[in-house]
Amino acid sequence: MRHSSIICIGTYDTCARASSKVDKSLAGWNRRRISARTISPGESSDEYTATYTTDGPQTSPT
Repeated sequence: MRHSSIICIGTYDTCARASSKVDKSLAGWNRRRISARTISPGESSDEYTATYTTDGPQTSPT
């Protein structure tokens, strides 16, 4: 049991440490990606909405 515990803890510690490193890397990547994605789609959405609103009524009589 003790051995299992030590192995488990050791594995968990390693896993946690690796996770922490990956988490930090992923967090940085995700944050940058989300930031860029949020800004890009936001502007695109605005432009698309404006274009769609202008072109929408003209194309659709509804």
